[in-house]
Amino acid sequence: MHALWNAKLAPYEDGYFDPYYDGLLYLFSLMHLSGKYQVIKPQTH
Repeated sequence: MHALWNAKLAPYEDGYFDPYYDGLLYLFSLMHLSGKYQVIKPQTH
């Protein structure tokens, strides 16, 4: 968890960087590793 938290989001060697996609992957991985990534199911009547 600490390695991911301290990871630097930086462009790849070829200069490509997509802050939206890479940021979402980073967010989802933090949520998954912290145990806070949960599926919220719709309520049934």
